[in-house]
Amino acid sequence: MKLTLARRLGHEVHVVDGVGAAVKSIRPWRQRKKRRIPRDSDVIGISCMFTHAWPMVRELMLPVASEIVG
Repeated sequence: MKLTLARRLGHEVHVVDGVGAAVKSIRPWRQRKKRRIPRDSDVIGISCMFTHAWPMVRELMLPVASEIVG
């Protein structure tokens, strides 16, 4: 697994499972915050397992990228 390899190479790895963190919580999309990503991150991976979720994933990626890149 890539995470295991990254850890073996000495990298600090954080995993955020947005759905798993609040599986019974339903809120409007616009009110969600992206505060779980460490500001000093060098690499961010975002997965999208289902095509129908792509528009929401894209909406999540844009503010994440602009905040990290500055």
